[in-house]
Amino acid sequence: MSEEVAEIFSKHIFSSRYEDLSEKTIKQLKVFLLDAVGVGIAGSTGLKLNELKKIAHTWSKGENCTVLGTWDKYSRDATTLINAYQIHCLEFDCIHEGAVVHPMAAILSSLLAHCEEINNSGHYTNGKEFLISLALGVDIASFLGICARGELKFFRPATASGFGAVAALSKIQKFSMEEIHNALGIMYSQTCGNMQSHVEGVPILGLQVGFNAKAALASMDLTKAGFPGPKRVFNGEHGYFKLIENDDYEMTYLQENIGKVWMIDQLAHKPFPSGRLTHGLVHAIKDLKLKYGLNKDDIESIECFVPPGVYKLVARPIIDNLTTNYSKLCAKFVGASFMINDHLNIETFTEKNI
Repeated sequence: MSEEVAEIFSKHIFSSRYEDLSEKTIKQLKVFLLDAVGVGIAGSTGLKLNELKKIAHTWSKGENCTVLGTWDKYSRDATTLINAYQIHCLEFDCIHEGAVVHPMAAILSSLLAHCEEINNSGHYTNGKEFLISLALGVDIASFLGICARGELKFFRPATASGFGAVAALSKIQKFSMEEIHNALGIMYSQTCGNMQSHVEGVPILGLQVGFNAKAALASMDLTKAGFPGPKRVFNGEHGYFKLIENDDYEMTYLQENIGKVWMIDQLAHKPFPSGRLTHGLVHAIKDLKLKYGLNKDDIESIECFVPPGVYKLVARPIIDNLTTNYSKLCAKFVGASFMINDHLNIETFTEKNI
């Protein structure tokens, strides 16, 4: 029987200390913390955001926590949902490419809201504790993604990052190993986020990240209240790897590197606010234009040879009534936009330009 990953994670979360982080890793944490806050502020212009705020405010009352880029204050859970959406909705947040995970949206939104709420009650968060909690959240989300080997059926930035958020919250709360294990199990009972929203390019995709971020807070609350969770969270007969990741996974990298390699060191910035798998095409067009001085009138067509996963996720046709979210994940639209305009930015994918 495989070693239960929840036990490995619980030990790692419980035993890790800020002093375990190298200067390089601490710098990376600060850089990607600022990166996530920056794209979250940019995301304050996201699609249907006003509607989301109105709805989320009716789900839980309160004005304890701050929405990025605004003076708006909502309840802890509403703020978490909104901020997670803002960080991811522009497809601009950092990514662990090997894991196929955007970890920061769920982790940072829940951690910020929780810390702001407890700070308001006079229990101030130590900066070093915040950074080690953030590092552990990125670790758990990214190691989960690295283990997976099969085709994406569920949206990993939502599913894996929910567990990352639980890791960060468990550390900031100083949970015992048993409590961490329970919180991971309770999170699994709430994990959601399918790939259909990705295929259709609808804004609910970013909200799936928020659903899991909010569920991580509920997992923390229920753990504090003494609720036990299932223990075979990842390797069980109905566990995460079997159901969410198609029972296609490999634990060797996790077992050999957790506690030695900090996954924050492997994160990559998103240079363009579009699906990461469209970026190879953009860079190829940029290189061709620089090398040969090509312009849009010189090119009749471009043919790309890509792996099956890339083809499935971004080789979608340009359709009538193109939406913002769909266009960001459409290599044809992204490539043509860069070819014509020599740039890709947030305005490229606004409704007036698509």
